[in-house]
Amino acid sequence: MPGVETSLVPAAGRELESIAVVEMDSEDAEAAWVVGEIERLLAGGTAPEEVAVLLRNHGDGTELLRLLELKKVPVRLEAGENVLEHGVVRQLVDVLRLIEKPYTQDLGARVLQFSWWGFRRWMF
Repeated sequence: MPGVETSLVPAAGRELESIAVVEMDSEDAEAAWVVGEIERLLAGGTAPEEVAVLLRNHGDGTELLRLLELKKVPVRLEAGENVLEHGVVRQLVDVLRLIEKPYTQDLGARVLQFSWWGFRRWMF
């Protein structure tokens, strides 16, 4: 995409860790695992302001917030715009949906019209 930087460099000079998919049996188990990971990071010297948890929905963090406060882990909740509703993110989600189901005709036509592909529109 023009104008979008694609190389990632850790700001703190740390090595990048690979992404892991962790599935839990319940939201409580998930919250407990996230709290454990945060505690591991903090115990390893990561500053609290360097740790962030992104939630799909604002209400998803209720149990997590309760556990963090219970364990006296410093926490600050910020709610702002829904990043999933941002135009470019929605376009990226559409591209991923098209990859998942490549024969979705209407979606394919919409994806091809995204300006960042650099295709020119032809008018007949």
